[in-house]
Amino acid sequence: MKFGPKFAAVFVSAGLLTAGVGVAPAGAASTATPQCTRQVQIKPVADYSYYMMIPKSSSTVKCLLMEGNKNSGVVALQTALKFCYGADIVVDGDFGSRTASALHWVQMIKLFPEQAELWDGVYGPATANAIKFPWHRSNGEIMSTCTPREGSG
Repeated sequence: MKFGPKFAAVFVSAGLLTAGVGVAPAGAASTATPQCTRQVQIKPVADYSYYMMIPKSSSTVKCLLMEGNKNSGVVALQTALKFCYGADIVVDGDFGSRTASALHWVQMIKLFPEQAELWDGVYGPATANAIKFPWHRSNGEIMSTCTPREGSG
């Protein structure tokens, strides 16, 4: 009995997964990227009264959030999904399936419509560079203005 190349690819993939070796999709964020563990306030200029809340690891804003994470970095992401993109999600700091689905939709429709390999429902460096976050007033009120974290676009 002969097996085609498709069967061989499935067999090899299954063997790698059984052995504990993960095969990441091409668009998946790198495992070397640190996990986002909190949110931080950034201002366009130090003495401005408005600010943006973005996810951050202990050392960088180029960090990773995915399903299963529970922290204030997830709150920043969920706030962006809800207030900048209209996602019907609860802002609770728990990156569950609804947050993953909302992020996948934003990646597919708004951020990367021509790059299907980036539609992974994971907040990694590419998504972090493209996604818009809402501005907050000094009293914490969320404004209707959303921009990418670098302030462009």
